[in-house]
Amino acid sequence: MRAIAFLAAVLSLAACTPPAPASYPPQVEANFMRGCQNRGAPESYCSCVWEKVEAQISPRDFESLERMPAAQREAHPLTRRIAGFAMECQSAPAGAAAPKP
Repeated sequence: MRAIAFLAAVLSLAACTPPAPASYPPQVEANFMRGCQNRGAPESYCSCVWEKVEAQISPRDFESLERMPAAQREAHPLTRRIAGFAMECQSAPAGAAAPKP
């Protein structure tokens, strides 16, 4: 019975504690930038897309997307969302800072 009470107390405290902010490891950004630029995109464009990904997609969701088989990844809503970020960055005037979401 004590174990159940202790577990309940711990879970209650955990529920009251806000989750730690999620952030991307530096290697994820480096891999994204390298892959983007290897496709011939300029660094400014790749940075614009990455900033939107980082601000609007959780690291856990992005990682899950990356682990999916290619066909499943292509059909996933996050892929379309990232393509939307790319379109926004492509339509930004050259040299202009990308608008923050």
